[in-house]
Amino acid sequence: MEPTPQLEGGTYEILRSRLQKSGADLQARLSTLNTERKAVFGAIDTRLLGTGRITTINNCVPWDMVPVGTNFIFGFNVVIGLKTETELSDVFGVYNYANREFQPLDLSLLENPQFL
Repeated sequence: MEPTPQLEGGTYEILRSRLQKSGADLQARLSTLNTERKAVFGAIDTRLLGTGRITTINNCVPWDMVPVGTNFIFGFNVVIGLKTETELSDVFGVYNYANREFQPLDLSLLENPQFL
């Protein structure tokens, strides 16, 4: 009876090695494709420029923001406990974005009768 050849490693090691080789090949091909894509379509570097805080009169949770030129309208989710009526300034804020900071503005941008 002829001896059976021994495998160089266990099944797990063989599969792991094959997957690592395939992964490295895929990563190299993806890198080449990405380089070609940048050459054809261009690329814009995205990175965080800074962080800032928006301060409000009430404790609130930010809900949404909409850019209007260099201004932003922020909407807030606020629970007003003792007030009988909610005012525009309770749930909206208008800010100007300049020099990487938000500066508060008055609410004249929102004082349209149809909006109110």
